[in-house]
Amino acid sequence: MQNYVISLKSAVLRRKHIEKTFSSQQIDFRFFDAFDFSEGGGESLIDQLIPNLNQTALTKGEKGCFMSHLLLWKKCVDEQLPYICIFEDDVVLSDNAADFLKKDDWLKERFDFKDFFVLKLETFLMKIRLENVPISSFQGERFERLKSTHYGTAAYIISRQAAKTLLETVHQLSIDDLLPIDHILFNKFLNDYTVYQINPAIVIQELQLNQQNALFSSQIEEERSLERAKVKNLTKKTIWQKLSRELYRFKRKWKEKRMLRRLRVVKFYQVQEEKK
Repeated sequence: MQNYVISLKSAVLRRKHIEKTFSSQQIDFRFFDAFDFSEGGGESLIDQLIPNLNQTALTKGEKGCFMSHLLLWKKCVDEQLPYICIFEDDVVLSDNAADFLKKDDWLKERFDFKDFFVLKLETFLMKIRLENVPISSFQGERFERLKSTHYGTAAYIISRQAAKTLLETVHQLSIDDLLPIDHILFNKFLNDYTVYQINPAIVIQELQLNQQNALFSSQIEEERSLERAKVKNLTKKTIWQKLSRELYRFKRKWKEKRMLRRLRVVKFYQVQEEKK
């Protein structure tokens, strides 16, 4: 398998976590140095791959994350890899992950590498909408089409054709259309391209699995919180604006409540749970 883990060179603890996690199941992988704004040459890469990125309201962490994924897509295309399996450095693997991540026979049997496809391996433990497709299951895992937003880019497989198409598409996106990378992959283009979800998931972010006692905090989420606080302090709303905002929230929650009845959560596969 073409397994690559995005990680900053300086992220020593996260790299040790990944080495332990993958080696415990004898899964081969390579680190891919995450895009770092402090290193030279970054601006030219941004101009080459996604020229409008610096004009967006995305945080520096979101931009770096975006670029890291794009650079791996580019690697897949440039090196003519049939696909690439991308991970972030805070993942936890399921007990059966080695069945999927050591060899790619199961992938070849179910997907045509010449086609556009993205296969999401992780769960964010949020309610989503899935659609049955005529792809045979493997080791008890189902492959379904993702039909609603599912956050996170901690683990997914992308074909070379998908990487090529998305690189071209993202390059042309306007400033307003440039969203965080998980919104691009697993929300914005769901109706335009074929995205699959493995169910149950074989990967989860450590923060999602151990929300109360997580070892790794989300650096991007911390940046987002700071940005939201700045905006809140700078913006003073009138009474009518506050009322309008509350009315909008009420309508949105009402719609979400109706929709949630038709959605389900993709669980994280754990052998211990299967034995109960």
